Amino acid sequence: MKILDKEKIEDEIDLERIIREIEILKNIHHPNIAQMYETYSTVHNFYLMMELVTGGDLFDYISENHTLSENLSCRFFRQLIGVLEYLISMGITHRDIKSENILLDENYQNIKVIDFGLSNYYEEGELLKSSCGSPCYASPEMLSGKPYCGDKTDIWSSGIVLYSMLVGSLPFDDQELYILYKQIKNGKFYLPSTLSLEAMDLLKRLLQVDPEKRIGIKEIKEHPWFNMEKNPIYRGINISKEKFPCNMNAINFIYDNFFKEEKDITIDKIVKMVETHACNKYTSTYYLSKIHFLKIDNELLLTDNTNKEKEEEKNIDKVIKISDNNITLEKNNINNEININENINNNRNNLHKCKSKVSLDTIYNHYKKNILGLLTDNENIYNNINQILNIDINKKQNKTIEENNSISKNNNQIKKVEKKVEKKDSIKKSKNRKLSRGKEEIRTLKIIDNNTAKIKKINNNKNKKGKIVNKRNNNNNLLFVSTVNTNRLYTIDELKV
Repeated sequence: MKILDKEKIEDEIDLERIIREIEILKNIHHPNIAQMYETYSTVHNFYLMMELVTGGDLFDYISENHTLSENLSCRFFRQLIGVLEYLISMGITHRDIKSENILLDENYQNIKVIDFGLSNYYEEGELLKSSCGSPCYASPEMLSGKPYCGDKTDIWSSGIVLYSMLVGSLPFDDQELYILYKQIKNGKFYLPSTLSLEAMDLLKRLLQVDPEKRIGIKEIKEHPWFNMEKNPIYRGINISKEKFPCNMNAINFIYDNFFKEEKDITIDKIVKMVETHACNKYTSTYYLSKIHFLKIDNELLLTDNTNKEKEEEKNIDKVIKISDNNITLEKNNINNEININENINNNRNNLHKCKSKVSLDTIYNHYKKNILGLLTDNENIYNNINQILNIDINKKQNKTIEENNSISKNNNQIKKVEKKVEKKDSIKKSKNRKLSRGKEEIRTLKIIDNNTAKIKKINNNKNKKGKIVNKRNNNNNLLFVSTVNTNRLYTIDELKV
């Protein structure tokens, strides 16, 4: 609720300003402008019932977050430029665009411009003379006292808002007004290196001191940074020239529940009040009814460009879906062809291995046709091919069985031979063990006579006798001694104890 104290109205100029604000708010309707629902006055005050916006103002939001991201700043700035474009189309200048006059919705995704107390009408090409607005957001030409163009002044103020969102402070700020005015007229401001080059370029063009060189709405909408986001830009409705779109469900609802018993009030009259934005109890009840219409109406308020963009996006999505489907079909076809070719190659290799009287080319061609699903009338040929293949496969299987049997027989014979060899090796090993045991058992011998010798230190010091079998020379240097465990040649010296 906006309340204007009548006692503070000092002259007719202030009264004209209040009446002009109410008139402008009655004639405008835009999703990014806070809507006026109803006006009435008492002895002491004017009352303007406004749309409820619960997210606070942009100034506080920037103060809490220090800076906003370029994407979110672009989203808000696109909506603000949409409002300025709408006001320019209606010949209205706001003249007090600032962060404090921009409210946010509860989700902090959409703005609502408020406070049209300094706004005014102007004709195309007309220059304004009144110096007004907040000093930090005022344009250089307005501060210089020169006649100025209303839309260029609002564009300058929008540049200040954009700078505050991106940087977190104002480009021109000083407690002393003369220093502040000097800064604004000079037009020099700090740009941090953290900003993108596109954002820097747009800020320089928005905060251009010369209004003739300052960027316009059309150029802003074509700027690359402005098109970083794609949120819709609404065109709004000129109530004085266009009928406001009505939601008949909402009108029937308020009529049945609130005004049905009133005399001289019909549904048609309520419709006319809504279409002309009468701002009375009927229209305010309509706006505040449970069946809210804004989501439906906002779709009708989209600019033609936005609608074209949406249609293009839909068409692009359709093309992408079609292309994706075609790609998947092509992939499936390719995979099927690969599988078919692999099967054909495998079967062709199998056919090459088969020895049959039928030519390989005819078999291959008919078999290929069968795989591709093209063999329809040649079932007999196909059956013959299968028979040939089966015969060859059976022959091969029989051959492999015979070969396996012969291999098993040979393996059995080999096993028998290996067993015999193992037996011979075991006998040899046993003999060698005996010999090795004998060599280890013989320690010392004592000659008893020419034919016998006594063995000492054998088998746990048990003595055994052996026989001298032969003398190898006349000097008795070499004898062959036969014992229980060994055969060995001993010298006389070895036999002596």
